[in-house]
Amino acid sequence: MQKQYNNPMITKAYDILKTLSTDEEIRHRAKVREESMINEAIFMAGERKKGKEEGIKVGIKVGRKEGKTEGRKEQAENTALKMLAKNMNIEDIAEFTGLDVKDIQKLNQDIEGKA
Repeated sequence: MQKQYNNPMITKAYDILKTLSTDEEIRHRAKVREESMINEAIFMAGERKKGKEEGIKVGIKVGRKEGKTEGRKEQAENTALKMLAKNMNIEDIAEFTGLDVKDIQKLNQDIEGKA
């Protein structure tokens, strides 16, 4: 006995579902498709996780490198400031610290501006 619904689309969908659920081959195909979709979702989630982990590793590596570079520059600037305070020649300071002459001149201007 077929159940009647107020909406003919629902009645039609119910009839199709009832037919599909009784067909063994269709149920098997549906199960295989569902398992395939689940496996693909699991695989993609794993790949996203791997990608995220790799991105974090690269980010940490780049961050460390940038931090070291900034630390070296800051140390060189501090050394240059001490050398400027002793009235050392700017070209000599550039040679010893590895800083550009323009950067040392700017540091010198900053010192003179504060004095």
